[in-house]
Amino acid sequence: MSSPERIRNVVASIIGILAFGGLFNALAIFHQWYGEAEESISCVFGGGCDTVLSSSYASLFSIPLSVWGIAYYLIILTLVLIFLGRKNIHVIRLLMVGVLCGLAFSLYLFLIQALVLGTFCSSCLLSFADVILMTGLIMGFFKHIVR
Repeated sequence: MSSPERIRNVVASIIGILAFGGLFNALAIFHQWYGEAEESISCVFGGGCDTVLSSSYASLFSIPLSVWGIAYYLIILTLVLIFLGRKNIHVIRLLMVGVLCGLAFSLYLFLIQALVLGTFCSSCLLSFADVILMTGLIMGFFKHIVR
């Protein structure tokens, strides 16, 4: 196995692990906030989960952002699995586009929390950090990935 191929496999695998963590986080938000859990979201830090998740920014086209997050992480996981199974360079390029789109949207949501709502949701920040890590991997190994 050549070095670029090995790097692509490792990067895709780590992104898959991060996406699985992001999926778990999005499912937890969905379950706690929109599901049948009676307790409110307990923020690890920031203390603004209730404010953020009950704001008008917590949904897009009347669909909760946690559902969008679940869909996003499932798409990323699917692309990782397809790439690892087929080793098609076009799939990892599509994965790169997906990760970068996730970064752009996560940055937008972070700015909404910081500049509009004035408070942060720890689960939302965890998702933002997850996407930053995925983007860092993609961009850090960009020249090895696109060959």
